[in-house]
Order: sequence, then C-alpha cells, then structure tokens
Amino acid sequence: MRAIAVLILIGCGQPAHRVGIAGPEATPEPVDLIAPDDYASRISGLRATLARSGVDIDTQPKIETCGANDSRERCVRCDVATRDQTSGVDPGLLDAVSIAFGRYPPGVLGKINLKHVALCRKIRFSDEPDDGPAGLAVVGEGRVMISVEHFVGDHGLDGFTIEEVVHHEVFHILDGDHDDKEWKALNKGAAGPAGYVDAYAATNDTEDRASTYEYLVGQPAKLCTMMRKDPILTKKVSVVWKRVAPIVGKAQLKRWAPCAARLVK
Repeated sequence: MRAIAVLILIGCGQPAHRVGIAGPEATPEPVDLIAPDDYASRISGLRATLARSGVDIDTQPKIETCGANDSRERCVRCDVATRDQTSGVDPGLLDAVSIAFGRYPPGVLGKINLKHVALCRKIRFSDEPDDGPAGLAVVGEGRVMISVEHFVGDHGLDGFTIEEVVHHEVFHILDGDHDDKEWKALNKGAAGPAGYVDAYAATNDTEDRASTYEYLVGQPAKLCTMMRKDPILTKKVSVVWKRVAPIVGKAQLKRWAPCAARLVK
C-alpha cells in the first residue's frame, strides 16, 4: 500500500450528462472534464499496455474487499471512476499510469499473477471515510488499485508520483505475503532513518520492501545517493535486485537503475 489518497478512471462507464436539454432535471456538464475522445484514447492506450501481459482494467462500479495488503486487516472500497468524474484531472495522469505499466516487458505483469488494475475515483478503508491510500494491492485477487484523487488540485504534496505508486503496488503483488526472515535480519541493524528509503518504509517489512523497489525503479539517482552512505540500505537493495532480476531480467533492471547495478552485490 502507498499511503495517501489518489483519483482513478476507467474507460467503460456511465455516459456524460447531456447539455442543453430543457426541463428542471437538465444538468450542465462541468467544463473541466476530460474531453470524450481524449479520455477514450488515453484509456484505450492503458488497456492495450496491460493487455500485453493479459491484465484487465476493472469496469464494475465499485470493488469491496477485505483482502488488501493492510497491516490492520481493514476492509476497503474502491469507487471505480468514469469520464464524468474527471473534473479537474490532468489527462497526463492517465498517460503516467500507462507509462508506468509500460515499463514492464510484455508478459512480466502476468508472470507475477497481476490480473486486474482498478482506476479508482477514491479508495477508502472501512474506518476512514474521509481519507484513503494512493494505492493498494490485493495479492490474493491479483489486483492493483490506483486512486488519482491525491494528485488533483492542492493534493499531491507528499513527494511521490502516481508512477511510483504503480511500481510500489506492483511489487506487493510480486512480493506476496510472507514472513521474510532475510529482511528481518537486515532490519535488526537499521535505526531509521538509516536503512530506510523514507519514513513510510519504516511502517513494516512489507512496506519497506515495496518502498525500496519503488525508489529503485522510480527514483534510482536519489536511491543511489542514499546507498553510498548507507550500507544497510545497500544490502536491502541487493536483496530486492536479486529477487526481481529473474522476473524482469537483469538487463531491464540495469536500464532502470544503472547506478544501482554498480553498487549491488
């Protein structure tokens, strides 16, 4: 899970309200919605990118599950969004999600058992009606949920991008749900901030691994700067590298993070 909320959108859904229909129920369409053709084109691009690995975009109105990667085991709801809910949304956010998934070679996402991607208007835990995470992974369902809500308007001030949220949640699917003794041993010597890429990584071992990978793919230069001063973090990156390389390929990892390739053992 990448904590903080986000907004999400799906290609199939409700038609936009008609403008100019006489009568008391006529509702003008907001002027800042993504244009229909533009929206359809960008969503089609995301669908095609995911289809290379046999991954579908969720189109049902809502997704409710109690199996998300939440340490408090809370139930969660994703309100899947449509074009008529894109008021204030930068169309580039949709492209950013496509670009993030597009960085994985064809077939890789299917290889890690990712089956569904949900673009959510918002994601909410059962006990947090007013706020929610930027993304969630439901490992047992092979589903990644991304919310764009956090990246609209005055939000998005937490130092990570929607692309990095994608990589974070993809790693949760890849990583699965297990007791990681190797990682626990590394954290015995970590005393934050040393040993962690950021404060959120210190939440638990699962988020630590996903955050380390998020930086490896999304902020490699920043990660390498930290690695040169932090031997524990360097060991963590080496572990993540070792586990991911057989899936995405060593050559791909080197393209993503050439500096890290020179530092890992």
